[in-house]
Amino acid sequence: MPDGGERIIMAIDRQLGSYEPQRWKLTGGAKLMDYPFTIIELHFSKAGLGEGKASLATKVDADKDAKTIALENYGGAPVLFMGVKKS
Repeated sequence: MPDGGERIIMAIDRQLGSYEPQRWKLTGGAKLMDYPFTIIELHFSKAGLGEGKASLATKVDADKDAKTIALENYGGAPVLFMGVKKS
């Protein structure tokens, strides 16, 4: 990333939590997306600390510059994974 950090995008072939007895519940008025897969996008600072967001709460889009898929409006999506550390 331009600030020296790193972005990691993962794809899972099912919706995260779809086989769990209790489905994910989002707060703050966020709407649960109904994709049959999950995209998780992690952003790390140069120091290796970060956060993650997922397609559970935001749309998936094509990042034409990076030639990959990504979460639409990453900055506006709710944080689902906090305190992520890269080792």
